[in-house]
Amino acid sequence: MHLLYKKNANNAPAQKILAAAAYAGVEITAEPCDENKASTDADFLNFCDPCGDQVDMWIDFSSTEIDAANMPYIRMAYEKATSDAPADALDKVKAVLSALEEVLSVRTFLVGERLSIADVAVAFSIHLVYRCNRKHGQTLSKEYRAVYRHYNTVMRHPKIHAMMRKEGAALGPLRS
Repeated sequence: MHLLYKKNANNAPAQKILAAAAYAGVEITAEPCDENKASTDADFLNFCDPCGDQVDMWIDFSSTEIDAANMPYIRMAYEKATSDAPADALDKVKAVLSALEEVLSVRTFLVGERLSIADVAVAFSIHLVYRCNRKHGQTLSKEYRAVYRHYNTVMRHPKIHAMMRKEGAALGPLRS
C-alpha cells in the first residue's frame, strides 16, 4: 500500500495513518510528494473526486436528517402499527423538506451538474417519505415542488426506472 504525503514532523494526519498501519501490521510504502504536483497526477484525478465530500455530506443527510425525521412513519409502515405518529413527527419531516427545498430551488442536482450517488440517496429517502407517510405524502409532494421535481428527475433516469420496474416498485406518493 502506498501513502503519498508531505514529510513533516507536524503532519499528524499522515502520522495517524502510519501509526495505524504499524499497529495493524500493514506495510506501507511512504512516498514523499510535492503537494502541488499530486493533484495533477492521473491516478489522483481518477480516484479523488473533488466533490466527494459534498456527495458524502448528502448521503449522510439522507440518513441522519430525512430518514431520522421520517422514522415514525417508516415504523408505522413496516411494523403495521395502528397508532398515530407522534404529534411533532410531521413538523420534523417538513423542516427537513423545507431545508432541502431551499437548496433544490436553485439547482437540479445536489452536487455538480449531473446525477450523482448523492441524488440517488436523497431521492430514495424522499421515496420513503412519500410511500410511508400515507396521510401526507401527496400533500408534501405538492408543497415542496423542487424536492418533488428532484425526486422525479432521479426516479425517471432510465437505469433507475428500469430497476424500479424490475422490482415491481411504484413511484411517487400513495394516493389517499
